[in-house]
Amino acid sequence: MPDILVIGYAFGFGLLAASPIGPVNMVAIRRGLIVHWLRTLWVGIGSVMFETCEVSLALWGGKELLDRYSISITSIRRYIGFPGAIVIIIIGILVFRKAFVKQHRIHEEVNAEKERYRQKGPAGDLFTGAFLTAINPATFLYWVLGVGPVWLQMAKIPPGGSGIWFGVAAASCGMACWFIFITLLVRLRPKRAGAAFFRLANGICGVLLMIVGIYLAISALVVKS
Repeated sequence: MPDILVIGYAFGFGLLAASPIGPVNMVAIRRGLIVHWLRTLWVGIGSVMFETCEVSLALWGGKELLDRYSISITSIRRYIGFPGAIVIIIIGILVFRKAFVKQHRIHEEVNAEKERYRQKGPAGDLFTGAFLTAINPATFLYWVLGVGPVWLQMAKIPPGGSGIWFGVAAASCGMACWFIFITLLVRLRPKRAGAAFFRLANGICGVLLMIVGIYLAISALVVKS
């Protein structure tokens, strides 16, 4: 079993992985503000579930698997990252457009969206969180080529050793704590928010999603072979 300090590092790595402003955070916050605060938590859980699989792969020996099967990082960035970036940009544009809905119609739009997501239930939010995590290669590279090998070296555990599950659990807890934190923040929003509030939320989330998508697209296109 790794010592407490090493487990603490895994927790910190998980917290750092979840906290950057990206597509998962933006969609989770927006859905919580527009629909219901619990929707933020469901999207976060979906993301944590998928990213936990990436953590497990990283600590099981993901870097060695890439080398064994000659899978290049360039391929991952281009063939996963670029299509994912396009999806994020499209989502950003669709969200941003909602910021320009006429003031007298904004509550109609919000109520329609609430009803749509209420019919889908939490499963749709779980899928959204997992999907947005899956199409972002940055999370995969972060764990498999970044902090994953570093943590294994710190813990003095061989890839695939039984001790990796302490790291997986700690990293997952770190990610979960972040989403619990932003869920509590969303919970504090005014109960009777006006049209300007929803328009501002849509505008900010839409712009940030487009910025992240454009950045990912450029990174995928200019990556060196």
